[in-house]
Amino acid sequence: MITNEEILRLADLAKLSPEDVTAASLREDLESLVTFAGTIVGVQAKITESRAEPAALRPDLSVPSADREAVLQNAAVTESGFFVVNSGGSHVHNP
Repeated sequence: MITNEEILRLADLAKLSPEDVTAASLREDLESLVTFAGTIVGVQAKITESRAEPAALRPDLSVPSADREAVLQNAAVTESGFFVVNSGGSHVHNP
């Protein structure tokens, strides 16, 4: 349980000055957050436990890719068989 004194100390560290009435409300809010964080940690632990066995992965297969020349025909600029990407912001045109 978070005490009002702890709330006031945290407020002082944060350079805040809540009134005593507000401190009780802040304490309730912080306790709710701590409880919620504990719930999340518990759920994460259950998820981790349920993943003890690795998921089945599909096998890696080599498959043919698109024809390089056909793909490069759509590029504004190419060089040595690759797309040229301009990061400077101005348009670059093929000579």
